[in-house]
Amino acid sequence: MQIPNFPIGPDQEDKTPHGSDEFPFALYESKLSRNASHRADWHWHSEMQLCLVKSGAVYVCLSDKKLELKAGEGCFINSGMLHMIAPVEDPDSTYYCIDFLPALLSLFPGSIFEKRYIDPYVGNPAFAEMAFRPSVPWQDEILTRLQTIADLAESKLFGYEYQVAECLMQIWLSLLQNFRPDAAKKTVVSRARNDAVARAIMTYVQAHYKEEITIDSIAEAVHYSPGECCRLFKRVTHDTIFSYIRLYRITQASKLLRETGLSVEDIATECGFASASYFISAFKKCLKTTPLRYRNGA
Repeated sequence: MQIPNFPIGPDQEDKTPHGSDEFPFALYESKLSRNASHRADWHWHSEMQLCLVKSGAVYVCLSDKKLELKAGEGCFINSGMLHMIAPVEDPDSTYYCIDFLPALLSLFPGSIFEKRYIDPYVGNPAFAEMAFRPSVPWQDEILTRLQTIADLAESKLFGYEYQVAECLMQIWLSLLQNFRPDAAKKTVVSRARNDAVARAIMTYVQAHYKEEITIDSIAEAVHYSPGECCRLFKRVTHDTIFSYIRLYRITQASKLLRETGLSVEDIATECGFASASYFISAFKKCLKTTPLRYRNGA
């Protein structure tokens, strides 16, 4: 199952319920071309996330990190970490996304597993992400277990929940055994600060994308200088603020194209574009098709 254009709150939190209280686990097979902007836009969630690329290649972007993963590779993303996933080239690139709450690993509240092996690491910026490559033996074992989890979750055979939980625990232990905290200490403080600034800028853009937005207006809203806003935002997202504004407007426009009968001219105005011609040009550059063809499903 895939949730295209999943709901994202004003603070960039993914509002999708993943799994249930009884079994806080969910598996999604995500084809990026099914999303409005051909990517899983910037968001975070309380769940930890494991990814396994099924076909094509994707970028997984986090604060000051940009992982390029091809088919057969994967990654871990910790709870609360701002991230985005986009295709390297092919918008049909597909990956398994496994979301689960840390409680699934602790067996019961107050356990030694929770106190010693979970609480110190969940949401820790020094343990934000990790890529998995088949060329590294312990990472290859994780990749094999990720495929096993996908097969189990899709089969839903009797007892699959036990087997999924067992695989997740084995993966978690392997991550902890291979975590190198000393190499990550220097990034912790700046990473948290940079993420907070980027989130604030995104929140401002989402609230004002229909209007004219300037760097000065953003800087005033987030209480940083214009230059510092640009520098920190690019460090986190690997993109400029104005590129983000343009893409966010295109994402909102693509929803209106599919969900309303508004004209292209009206949608351009509604989404903050200066003219219909600029909107059409930007839309085609981003999604490789025209607004009308997109509306018609081409």
